[in-house]
Amino acid sequence: NSFIRVKNSTSNFHLAVINGQASVTGCRYGFFSEFNKSQLDWVTTNHSPTNQFCIGDTIRLYSDSIDGDNSTTYLWAGPNGFSATIQNPYFIATGNQINGTYTVNANTSACAVEPLSINILVSSPSIVLPADTTICSNSPITLTPTGTFTSLLWSTGATTPSITVNSSGTYWVKGFLGSNCFATDTIHINLIQSGQFSLGNDTTLCDTTNLVLNAPSGSYSYLWSTGNTSNSIDINQSGTYWLQIENNNICPYRDSIIVSFVPIPTPNLGADTTLCFGSSLILTDGLNTGTSIWSTGFTGHSITINTAGSYWVTSSSTNNCSNSDTIYITSVQSTPIYLGIDTMLCDNQFLELNAGYGFNSYLWSTGSIDSHISVLQPGTYWVQATDGPCTSSDAINILPCPCTVWAPNTFTPNSDNINDNYYIVANNLSYLNVQIFNRWGELLYEQTDLNAKWNGKYKGQICPEGVYFCVIKYKCDYTKDKLFQTSTSVTLIQ
Repeated sequence: NSFIRVKNSTSNFHLAVINGQASVTGCRYGFFSEFNKSQLDWVTTNHSPTNQFCIGDTIRLYSDSIDGDNSTTYLWAGPNGFSATIQNPYFIATGNQINGTYTVNANTSACAVEPLSINILVSSPSIVLPADTTICSNSPITLTPTGTFTSLLWSTGATTPSITVNSSGTYWVKGFLGSNCFATDTIHINLIQSGQFSLGNDTTLCDTTNLVLNAPSGSYSYLWSTGNTSNSIDINQSGTYWLQIENNNICPYRDSIIVSFVPIPTPNLGADTTLCFGSSLILTDGLNTGTSIWSTGFTGHSITINTAGSYWVTSSSTNNCSNSDTIYITSVQSTPIYLGIDTMLCDNQFLELNAGYGFNSYLWSTGSIDSHISVLQPGTYWVQATDGPCTSSDAINILPCPCTVWAPNTFTPNSDNINDNYYIVANNLSYLNVQIFNRWGELLYEQTDLNAKWNGKYKGQICPEGVYFCVIKYKCDYTKDKLFQTSTSVTLIQ
């Protein structure tokens, strides 16, 4: 009352009891029966092995057969109420609502067969590109589709998620789900050339000039940073200027330029003037920066001239902006002053110094503003006198009279009131010292008074006749502190 279920890859088989090896020495005890196959080994589809379908595909289900039994019945069941009673049913893939597991049950007159199943997948890719558009030549567009897909293929051959295009044309993209199913979308691109242009390099100009900025010619609309809409603007102020142009009110393109206006140098030589004969004049450009070149060929900010003529200077800044100024110099002959040659002035004398007449003004070293002065003391005296634009001057040195020292060689102190005293005769001294010695070097007399006299006595007594030695020290008025010394002798006679 028992049974054995046998699975075998062959169509027919026998069941027997064998003692020993079946193919060599085994003894067969009997042949029991012959059996047919009663099991489904496989199910498949017309898209095996992926069993993936696209919407609209025909799905064909295939089932294994039961050998030798024409009474086998099949019953298929699947998602969305699917059922079929034929061995190999088919239907149209209408959407993902039919995704799922499909199972087949087979029954024979003798046996019940175990069911087999297979999974079906219906893919529904979708893909959308932006609407047809117009782009500018300076603004490429990046195309990125949206939708349901796992991979892409573009008309350019690219398989990237996006592509960038900058030319007119029709572009399509396929979005794949799996290897078979895809959706396609197309976009038409119209390219308009932008008005590319340049306003030029940034520049620096002198502030006495202006700059005209020109727009490119063509059927463009213009908008300047100043608000102007013409095809050019005239500027004279520093700043950043831009121009935006559009082609048929689309595809704007903008360029900018930085313009700097710098001040030019302003040399100023002053008003035309006169140059007195024999004098010089310093001309300055009034600047302390940049470079200045004079009509004389000198380079610097000032020159000294001593001749009449026309003089100009051209001054340049570090930005190569330059400017010039000119001055006209007229020569004038000034009236000379002559105070005379240097001279001496002795005590109780005065000297009249006269600068002459016809000048507009006078100024003496004494502070006097007269045309002449009286001088009572030695010294250096000068005068300046103006005659129109010119100034004349002169100076004179007035020396004191030379000092003189005279010593007598004899005197007779005998009280007859004739040559009774020995004294020094001197002029223009500021200091005098007289010492008288005997022949043994003994000091007998000394005086520091300019007017003192020796009466020939020593300690109240008249000195004996003989020769006495005299040392004289003195200072002159005009030599101030310089000390002079001389020696002489004197004979005392009674």
